[in-house]
Amino acid sequence: MFQRATFSFVESAFGSTRDGRTLFMPFGVYGRAYIVADPEQAIQLRRDLRAFGFLAFSFVALLLSTILVRNYAGANTLFWLLISAAVTGSAFFFGFTLWAKRAGSRLAILEAGTEAIPTLFDLEADAANAIAQVLLPKVEEESDWTNALSLAGCLAGFSCQVGVRMRAEAEHRASGLVEIATTRDRLYYFGDALNGPLAEGSPSIWSIVSSNAPVTPLLPVFKTVTSEIGSDTFEYYADGLVKALHQSWRSTSAFLDARGIEPDRWPFVIAAAAKKIAEECPLDLTAASIIVMTAAIPSSKLDPAEVIVPER
Repeated sequence: MFQRATFSFVESAFGSTRDGRTLFMPFGVYGRAYIVADPEQAIQLRRDLRAFGFLAFSFVALLLSTILVRNYAGANTLFWLLISAAVTGSAFFFGFTLWAKRAGSRLAILEAGTEAIPTLFDLEADAANAIAQVLLPKVEEESDWTNALSLAGCLAGFSCQVGVRMRAEAEHRASGLVEIATTRDRLYYFGDALNGPLAEGSPSIWSIVSSNAPVTPLLPVFKTVTSEIGSDTFEYYADGLVKALHQSWRSTSAFLDARGIEPDRWPFVIAAAAKKIAEECPLDLTAASIIVMTAAIPSSKLDPAEVIVPER
């Protein structure tokens, strides 16, 4: 949550002109806009803004702790709330104003009469776009489209189980997943907690990728996974899914985590990335969606111990 709030705070200070130039807008549409001509300048500005974001949330934490202490001591809580808010708010405002003025002095001011468009930042949409862009450059032939869609589905499906487990851990309860061991000593996991983000819930991977198409086309896929688990064919396919996750899961999950996106939202962000790929590929949307889900459903059943899952 802290990372997400800080990231949103940072990006809210940027915008663009209609001709695509990046703008630094520390006070949004109510203050001056500055032209950021050098990518290095944008990087440094974001670093400084992250520091201010950390200070801002530290001030809030200090304010809350002060209120709790005063309340425990029997002091006038409202009085100390107002005093603390005034002091911390003023300190942050004046500090930020001085820094913004100093930072702006090194940049060119946007020409008068030029429209400055603030960034209306959608954290999850931006993350989905970034993931899609990582997968799309690998696409050259029709088979590459299938591979890109399958990899997106694999990541989305596995993230369903990760999200379920992390949510259960945070709430100090059982995940509700049913463990099944095959004769090959491989573990798979099933349960309604997975079916929701996969296809039955709203939103779900299927509803996002297929634009809310009926789930009927998915029934054969679910049936195949259930009936063939433990078979030579399925084990071979599972080996391929695990290999793909070894190559891509760590970087993808680390990226989403760094953006401050909660794990139980990861399936839907990756599904949105898959949707972007599906919209670009020559296949019709239903066929592309089935390819995504053919990888997502079995991937959601894999044993996390076979995949490197980053610490949180």
